[in-house]
Amino acid sequence: MRQSLSVLLIAATFAARAHAQSDDGPPLPPPTAAEIAAVPVDAPDVKALAILVQVETSITENVTAGELGQVHNEDMFLHAALGHLLKQAMDASRPHVVSALQGVGRAVADVHDAADVFDQERARKLLPPLRNAFDMALDFHDRVRVAAARALALRYTCPMHPGVEGARGDSCAKCGMALDLPARIHLQPPQGSPAKVVLAQVRLAAPLEVGREASGVLVLKERIGEPVQIFQLREVHTKKIHLLIVDESLTDYHHEHPVVTATPGEYAFSFTPRKPGPYRAWADVQPLVTGIQEYAMADIAAGGTGEPLEKTFPRTGTLEGLRYELTLEHDTVRAGAPTQAKVRIVDAKGKPFTALEPLMGAFAHLVGFHEDRKTVLHIHPLETRKPAPEDRGGPELSFRIYTETPGYYRLFLQVQIGGASKFIPFGVEVAPPS
Repeated sequence: MRQSLSVLLIAATFAARAHAQSDDGPPLPPPTAAEIAAVPVDAPDVKALAILVQVETSITENVTAGELGQVHNEDMFLHAALGHLLKQAMDASRPHVVSALQGVGRAVADVHDAADVFDQERARKLLPPLRNAFDMALDFHDRVRVAAARALALRYTCPMHPGVEGARGDSCAKCGMALDLPARIHLQPPQGSPAKVVLAQVRLAAPLEVGREASGVLVLKERIGEPVQIFQLREVHTKKIHLLIVDESLTDYHHEHPVVTATPGEYAFSFTPRKPGPYRAWADVQPLVTGIQEYAMADIAAGGTGEPLEKTFPRTGTLEGLRYELTLEHDTVRAGAPTQAKVRIVDAKGKPFTALEPLMGAFAHLVGFHEDRKTVLHIHPLETRKPAPEDRGGPELSFRIYTETPGYYRLFLQVQIGGASKFIPFGVEVAPPS
């Protein structure tokens, strides 16, 4: 009988601990400056290790300062770094390193859970195991390359002049401001990254037909073929599975939550297509075994052809008497650079609207689909606490948009009013990194 991936990883965890504990030789001397300088800092593994250092530092500082709403932003950096390092470890048949890296994902997910409900006390208590997880992962890598990665991670920039870099607290040579903004490192995850352990497929009871409710089954499997059961998934924003569905023109978006069926790994859902042709779905899940958010993609076939994508760039939208206006921090949104975004909601008379209802643990969700139909963004608003059922939000919602992939994105704001979800589309072109 085949073992499930979770069983294999638990076994690998014990192997990792035994491997670490058996290394009782004399400690190696610290790397010399010359050894560190000889390491190419543009090497993907060095950049990935440096990202781990930056993520640990950022999470620790955010939790300590009580800025819990910032913790989830680290997922964007962590996923690419872990994806690269996991692929490297798997290709080299180093299961103890794989286990240590996935331990990092689980430790970050634990802190993320506490941060999502703004439980600072629990988040603080989780910092020591978080630090231990990062330390173990770094200890299994070459000490000279880790030292070079730490040096790379400790670069800071000026908020006004991002091209100026130095040590934290140094003065900017151009304006004299303190260098206190981390110079974040960016790394594209490798194709076919083994950080993803979930595969998805969709079966339909009948072919898609415009205006007719379609009943389907989402099938989730591990890469070794075993079913992914609901107890193997972490709850994120009140649900264990977020199914994001959109047509080929990126105009008809649906956010569904499939439910457990009698068959392990199969989850029922339905939606009513408003456009012809095939759709594509992404199962937004977070396996407990890794703690890493994944988008498992599946196509939903149809007999006809879909409509072409028409790039539009609306910054305002009107729906049921309310006006939604998107404003961006910068005129140009660039890949690899976080951009603040705000949505303001007013009624037909211009009066601020303050009756948004809590929706999946927040007052809104912002989902973006790239023109390549492969890249997805799922962004939560920057809030200071988890809303209670009786709380109401608005008129402004703040988000931080971040992506490594340039190109056109169709964005959908999802809010809840009167017990029903409302979807407002926007469009953004993301420029290549400067």
